[in-house]
Amino acid sequence: MPELQMKKEDTSWFDPEVDLFISAANCRNQFGEVRDAARYDGKRTVVLEHGKPTVAIVSVGDLRKLMLIKKVGLYGMLAARLK
Repeated sequence: MPELQMKKEDTSWFDPEVDLFISAANCRNQFGEVRDAARYDGKRTVVLEHGKPTVAIVSVGDLRKLMLIKKVGLYGMLAARLK
């Protein structure tokens, strides 16, 4: 797989769990590689527009985990209110 062209901006402020940062233009040109990095390697990619994060590309497994966390958190808040 060709190496992804990542944006050379300071992204040290962002979560260390993110594996790749890429500009929107490079993401369009290399979408297959970005998708495969998420699908096969579990890489988390943040897409930058004008240097700002706009979207993330993650595996379906990561998305399911986030959805479960959200659901469990919502039920936890509702249960706490009912007490």
